Amino acid sequence: MSEDKLQGASASQTYKRLFAFTRKYLLAFVVAIFANLVYAVIDGVFIEAMAPLIDEGLFKKDSSFLIIAPVFVITLVAVRSIASFVSGYLMGWVGQNVVADLRQKVFAKYMQLPASYFDTHVSGDMVSKLTFNAEKVAITATNAITVIVRESGFLIYVLISMLMKSVFLTLLYLISLPLIAIVVRAATVRFKDASSSMQDAMGDITNISSEAISGYRTVKVHNGQQQISSIFNGAVRQFRNKFMKLVATKNASSPLVQFFAATGLSVVLYFSLSEVQSGKLTAGTFTAMVFFMMAILRPLKQLTSINSQIQSGLIAAKSLFDVLDLENEKDEGTKMLENFKGYIRLKNVSLQFPSRSEKAIDNFSFTCQPGQIIAIVGSSGSGKSTLLNVMMSLYQPSSGTIYYDDIPLKEISLTSLRENIALVSQHVTLFNDSIKNNLTFGLTREVDDNEIINALEKAHALEFVNRLPLGVDTRVGDGQSTLSGGQRQRLAIARAILRDSPLLFLDEATSALDSESEEKIQAGLEEVMVNKTTFVVAHRLSTIRHADIIIVMDEGRLIEQGSHDELISKQGAYARLYELQFGKKNN
Repeated sequence: MSEDKLQGASASQTYKRLFAFTRKYLLAFVVAIFANLVYAVIDGVFIEAMAPLIDEGLFKKDSSFLIIAPVFVITLVAVRSIASFVSGYLMGWVGQNVVADLRQKVFAKYMQLPASYFDTHVSGDMVSKLTFNAEKVAITATNAITVIVRESGFLIYVLISMLMKSVFLTLLYLISLPLIAIVVRAATVRFKDASSSMQDAMGDITNISSEAISGYRTVKVHNGQQQISSIFNGAVRQFRNKFMKLVATKNASSPLVQFFAATGLSVVLYFSLSEVQSGKLTAGTFTAMVFFMMAILRPLKQLTSINSQIQSGLIAAKSLFDVLDLENEKDEGTKMLENFKGYIRLKNVSLQFPSRSEKAIDNFSFTCQPGQIIAIVGSSGSGKSTLLNVMMSLYQPSSGTIYYDDIPLKEISLTSLRENIALVSQHVTLFNDSIKNNLTFGLTREVDDNEIINALEKAHALEFVNRLPLGVDTRVGDGQSTLSGGQRQRLAIARAILRDSPLLFLDEATSALDSESEEKIQAGLEEVMVNKTTFVVAHRLSTIRHADIIIVMDEGRLIEQGSHDELISKQGAYARLYELQFGKKNN
């Protein structure tokens, strides 16, 4: 199958899927289409009325006809105005609802995709699909359809009227159609290419600006303003160049179409004189025919121009449908992890990413008893955080099995598993909402203010929260507050305390805290860890000395395990790490 046929099939499928979103709003859509057709027909009727106006009103001087004409015109204009409002409003309503549904579905899909998708796709491109691409679909679903229905309806009405008046002259006029078709087809292909490139370029703009704004500290401290501006300007220039190709195609195709249509009009004018002289055409009919042929230039121009919006909208819609067609995060488990005791066993667990030759986790086996505190240490890149991600089922093991209370992980429902997990990461995410709503995020039970205050107090966050203008109702998140890294991390710890899950993962939970704050947090965390199975990833070995078991990892493998004292006495990898941090070979 040729590439053109493949593209045609893809466009047809996109049309069908996009139309399927209008089924919920089918009545409003049909009424809008009907109103557009009424609008188009009235435009044609105005021209149609030229023949009797000239023949009856002017040449035959029929006074009654001249009296009716003004009423006729006012009535048509009134109906046309009503049709314009109804079609415009309903088409806009349908279009915005369709786009809202698409955005909601795509966003929901993002939330269901596996972690590997987020690892391989930049956030700027993902956001661009929800904003820029969805808006392109909105334009296609409103402006483009309105133009297509109105202008196509008008064009069909005009051609039928012309054929009824003179088949010969109408066929002469249509000799330019093959040339018009060639121009439209060539423009369509170019519109597709330009629209696809524009959306990629907009993704680059979104991504670069997002990174620069969120990483403004790095930019300023490294005097990188000029460098990042140069990169951003390059992306803007690329988008501009792609856009100008689309503009050039649009502004070249419309005049060409009009030129070929005008050529047909010229031929008709030459032959129509003999038709009038022979009496086959009246003066009024001839005038109407000329007006019809001139009026055809408008829909031809509009339909050619709107082609760019249609192709851009279809490309945008396809990019959204491509996201919706992705496989969700695997959740094949049906068992519920109820009354989880905290017994965990990893048996020969390995993980290998497709893009890497070496294993991220290599034949890892380990058993954890309920209520134990397990510390995981090792050099950067040794697989500590990756191991936690596998245990939270963010990544699926390439081989081996993880058991929770002797139930294989793959048999447990993801929702049930994660209801039993609380996570505090070194990268704290606070949403653009109040502190209270951030702390209760994801909880299905009702939480009273006393619980929130208690959690903040245990996390040593209550003092600074009380100093905020609105207390727990103060909005936080990116750009919404001046909270320090340590304060943000204490809020994350308070969120974990409030969650009160039997399994606690602390991934560098105290990394952003100073020594004084760290001591306070450690005291709070020790209280929270009571009767909970806890996994702690830490670089500061002083924070995990009292762990029940310390696991030492290197290149994804478990190379040592034991208590602090046991590992120090072995004088192995852990002892060397401890010596590097504290500069001594004893406790």
